[in-house]
Amino acid sequence: DNTAGEGEESEEEDETDRAVRRLLADEARRSGTAARAETGREVAISAGDASSNSAEMWDEWEDEAFGGVNLIVLHDLFDSYDGWRRFLAPKMRASRPGRQVLLFNRPGQAGTHVGSDVVVNSALIADALPQLLARLQISRLFDSSRTSFWIIGDGDGAITAAHFACFHGRQTRLRGLLLLNGFAFVDRHMRTLLQNFQSGVMASRAAGVDLHAQLFSHLSSHASEGSGSTGTLAPASSLDHRAVDGTEPFGGDGSSSNGGSGGGGDGGSTLGCKHNARSDVTDGCSQPISIEGRAALIAGALRHEDLRPHLRSVPVPTLLLSGISNEIVSSQHGVWWEEAAMVDSEPLSEAAIYGGLHVGKLPCGNAPLVECAAPLGDLLSSMMCGDHTGFFRFEKWMQAGVSARA
Repeated sequence: DNTAGEGEESEEEDETDRAVRRLLADEARRSGTAARAETGREVAISAGDASSNSAEMWDEWEDEAFGGVNLIVLHDLFDSYDGWRRFLAPKMRASRPGRQVLLFNRPGQAGTHVGSDVVVNSALIADALPQLLARLQISRLFDSSRTSFWIIGDGDGAITAAHFACFHGRQTRLRGLLLLNGFAFVDRHMRTLLQNFQSGVMASRAAGVDLHAQLFSHLSSHASEGSGSTGTLAPASSLDHRAVDGTEPFGGDGSSSNGGSGGGGDGGSTLGCKHNARSDVTDGCSQPISIEGRAALIAGALRHEDLRPHLRSVPVPTLLLSGISNEIVSSQHGVWWEEAAMVDSEPLSEAAIYGGLHVGKLPCGNAPLVECAAPLGDLLSSMMCGDHTGFFRFEKWMQAGVSARA
C-alpha cells in the first residue's frame, strides 16, 4: 500500500536524511507540484512530466522512486562483463525484487570473429543498444520501457554510454549516466597509447604469441579480482538476434547455462543478463580474448566519434568521475566536457537528483571497481533501491578520500 506510511516521520533522522528531504521539498515547490511522503522519503513529480493520464504517469514514477532503477553496464575496452557480474551479484541479491542489471560484451571478445569491414567503436555499440533493449523487452528478460535505468560506463564504455545518451537518450527511459574514468573523445595521449597497443598486437601476430597478454590482464585486473580463475575475458555479444532471443543466455531451455551459480559454465552464452534480483547473473564460459578480437577493439577505439559537439544534447544527469592516479584517461577530460557542454559542474547529489553535470575526482587510478569497491557498491545498491541518500554518502566519501590522498 503506497499510502500506508504517508504522514509518518522517523523519530530520529540523521543529517543526510534531512538534507534529502529538504532538497526534494525545495524541488517540489519549484516545480509547482506537491511532494508525497512515504516511509521517510519524499518524491517530487515534475510538472513537465504530468499529462492527461496523470494516474498512469504517477504509477510509473512511483516505480522509479520507491522501487529503484535498473542498470546497464558498459565495461572497459580490455575488460569483460565478468568482473562487473561478480561485483554486482551480491548487490542484486540484497536489492528489491524485480530490479535488473544488463551486462553484455562486445564483438571481438571471447575469440569471436569480427569482419575486417566492421568498426567496433562507440557508435556501433550505442546505436545497436536500442534494438537490443527492444528485443529484451519483448522477451521479458530486461525491462527498459516501464522502469527507468542508469547507464554505468567504465573507461572506454563511458564514451559508448555518452553516445547513447546524445543520440538515443530522449527516446528511452534513460535516467542518468555514471561515467568512471570517462571521456568524450580520444585525446593525443590516449591515441598514442592505443597505437602502441596496436603495434604490440601486430608484433604478436607476426611472432605467433600474445606479447600483450600480461599488460591487458593488468589493465583489466578488476575482471578477475576475487576470482579463482585465470581467464580474463568472458564471452561476447554480437548484439544480433542470437544474443537476445533468450536461447543463448539461458541454454536453450530457459535455464541458466551455468546452473545459476554465477560461475563459468560451458554453455557459451553471448549475453549476460541479470533478470531477477533473487538469482545469480547468468554467464557463459570464460574465454580469453583473441589477438584478432583485440586488434578490432583497438582499431575501433581509434575511430570513436568525437562527442564534444553533441554533449549539450545529453538529456539526463551525468556524473563524470575520474581517478586522480589514472595513467590512461586524463582528468582534464572533465574540464573539456564542461566546456563542450557549456555547463558548470554541480555538487554530485544535486546533479544526480535534479539533473545536471558533476565532474569529480575519485581517490583511485585505472580500476575504480577494485579501488573504490565498497563505496561504489553502496552507491549502486542505493540507486537500485531508489534511495537518494546514497548520493550524499558517496559524495562525502569522495571528498574525504581525495583530501586524504592530496
